[in-house]
Amino acid sequence: MAEQRREYYRVQYPVADRPVLSAKTGQFEVMDVSEFGVRFRQDAPHVFEPGINLEARIRFNDGYEHEFGGEILRCDADSVSVKLHKPISLRRIQAESVYLMVNYKGRLTN
Repeated sequence: MAEQRREYYRVQYPVADRPVLSAKTGQFEVMDVSEFGVRFRQDAPHVFEPGINLEARIRFNDGYEHEFGGEILRCDADSVSVKLHKPISLRRIQAESVYLMVNYKGRLTN
């Protein structure tokens, strides 16, 4: 994995094991999460715009669901980045990191 130079640790998911984000506009693959941010894949770049608030839910691989609100910061060709109004707990971020370490044992090469 690449070195992290961000304020909050980011958990990056392999394509085959991404959580699902559900919003009014559909369901999307979560590419990565941190305590205060989510980045998810979008196939149609016109669906979201920076500055818009998003209400959604993430369903993690162990069945845990996290509902959140946040502001869309960036829309790239294939992804949307959201800054969360309230954080995902550090405990959840750590659980996700442990899940990936146990299930992928060094095979992650994002």
